[in-house]
Amino acid sequence: MTMTLDQLSPDDRAQIKAILLTHAEMQDRTALKGEEVLARLKRDEPDSELITDLEEDAADITADTENLKRLANLF
Repeated sequence: MTMTLDQLSPDDRAQIKAILLTHAEMQDRTALKGEEVLARLKRDEPDSELITDLEEDAADITADTENLKRLANLF
């Protein structure tokens, strides 16, 4: 069963958008904390192998956040 946005009530659309934007904001906060850890690691241990992993994680979180915002804007 495929549902289109016009089958949702305005209240449902507003609630879904709010939920998606809340999750995007939570992702943004997670990304900021990760960036802080990454910056300290780069400063304190510039040769650490963890830097690459943290950079990849940060890129994933940023992509997820942008996707959540994109989806929220559909509502």
